[in-house]
Amino acid sequence: FSLYNNTGHKFLGEFNTTSVSVEKTYFPVCPNHTSKFAYRAATRAVIILRDPRGALPSYLNYQYGDSIGSKHSVQAPMKVWEEWRDDRYRLELERWIETIRHWEGRKLDALHVILYEDLTGSRATGVESLRSLIQFLGLGEGKTDDD
Repeated sequence: FSLYNNTGHKFLGEFNTTSVSVEKTYFPVCPNHTSKFAYRAATRAVIILRDPRGALPSYLNYQYGDSIGSKHSVQAPMKVWEEWRDDRYRLELERWIETIRHWEGRKLDALHVILYEDLTGSRATGVESLRSLIQFLGLGEGKTDDD
């Protein structure tokens, strides 16, 4: 399964209306990942935050795959990881922190943070994360048939 598609948006699930914008982005730290949508006008936001211990190696794999024309389908060899880690890890960690500060510093009515690891860690943490998202979005009581 791939989140990439050919529907005019880079990832499945991306859309834009006059009041809602959903997209995957590395903005503001990557200049080539500026928002395609008008999210800057949004007053509420949801971010999915991944622990940098997983996010940064994944980002290297993305860069490595892109450099050989393969995108997310390959893992960088250990030698490439070690060189990248020794040379760029501190800079990339600072960029990760900059992204968090960017979202914290926005003048939003509400910011909802979901941890990627909670979504993917177990059924229980995934369900709880989705319940909190449903409540934040005002889509219902967040109850399921399991309650």
